[in-house]
Amino acid sequence: MSGDPRDIALAEQRSRIARQRFLATLGTAKTRLSPAMIAQDAMENAKDSAKSVVRKHPLAVVGVASAIGLLLSRRLIGRRLARRKIEHATDDTSSR
Repeated sequence: MSGDPRDIALAEQRSRIARQRFLATLGTAKTRLSPAMIAQDAMENAKDSAKSVVRKHPLAVVGVASAIGLLLSRRLIGRRLARRKIEHATDDTSSR
């Protein structure tokens, strides 16, 4: 290694440029690997996958959605059917 001041200055300048590039890359990686960004990417991928499935199998999606809807509202449906049954039974006994 020579002790020429120009060589030393050039090496220091290259070192500064390399450090700045490294820190910029590190900042980009830190942003891309943040939990919020990972979650956002996952949501976008899930949304795209869901759209693809709906386009390929629309009837199956409607069937699954209907089954889930019925499953979630089974108590409400049961109560209404029970109420109608009671009202129907009351109407039959009052007409006799």
